[in-house]
Amino acid sequence: MARSLQLALLLIFSLSLPRPVFSLEDFLMGISNKHASTAYLYLGKERRFFAEEGIDLKLIFIPVSVAPTALTARQIDGMEYGSSGILLRTRGAPLMTLFSQSYKPGWFLMSSPSVTDLRQLSGKTVTVGSLGSGSHNVTVEILKQAGVNPDTVVFIGGRGGSDVRLQMLSSGAVQAANLVSPYNFMAEKQGFRTLMFYGDRFELAQFGLIVNESSLKSRKPFLKRALRAFVKSHLYTLSHREETVKWVAENLKMDKENAERTFDVLLKVSTRSGIASDSSIQNSLDQTARSESAKKTELVDYGLLREVLREMGVKPD
Repeated sequence: MARSLQLALLLIFSLSLPRPVFSLEDFLMGISNKHASTAYLYLGKERRFFAEEGIDLKLIFIPVSVAPTALTARQIDGMEYGSSGILLRTRGAPLMTLFSQSYKPGWFLMSSPSVTDLRQLSGKTVTVGSLGSGSHNVTVEILKQAGVNPDTVVFIGGRGGSDVRLQMLSSGAVQAANLVSPYNFMAEKQGFRTLMFYGDRFELAQFGLIVNESSLKSRKPFLKRALRAFVKSHLYTLSHREETVKWVAENLKMDKENAERTFDVLLKVSTRSGIASDSSIQNSLDQTARSESAKKTELVDYGLLREVLREMGVKPD
């Protein structure tokens, strides 16, 4: 009887002890900064979608000029720079796209009120991102489609982000500027014209999850859990307007009206479940890569993602 009492007390004591806390596996993700297309990562962390998969997602601000090198050296586990990852893969980098958050660019080309058509940019000065960057290359392609010789346009780059480019537009240093939200909305209030929304004219697999290709073999179960969290976070963000708008307003320093307009842009540029269109993948390539006829199957690998979507009962894009 005494022994039974001892066992009972021991059981009660063991149940009263705190449960052991299992450590999460780190996933270091390189991003440029907080922007609308990273909202799903932050909201996914807050909603514990990553923790539920045993993952501690750590978002690291790292420029596109450095991130691919860090990923190749396996100093980080993934990066957001989809179009850069696809292009670098054609040049031999061991980088593979597993998930695409977007398939259209969320840029706006804002111009002086006197410029009412793309064809009027001939002879004008335009500021884009760094010369040779995706925003520069896409602008060149769109001008060609509009019948404008890009050689007649003076491009200025490398001066900073949209905040700096808006200052250049406001000062009259340039006649048009490539801007992202909320700076395009600020430009509107200053009387500048929305000459075009890039997403209406061009597809581009701009953001997503790019990993070191070797991880597909060495860490496949881990990556599968990560992808499940990416999908959950992505779908949640797109389907919870009020919560996402609140995040955008607080983190990107916008008023509610502009945050809602930014959410509408996010809906336009986002994939439905992480699979980008063929054209958005091919548009990530430069002229050299295109001339070599790089195939989509060589550039991205959605195999593991499709497996995750099937298990989750989510219809692919």
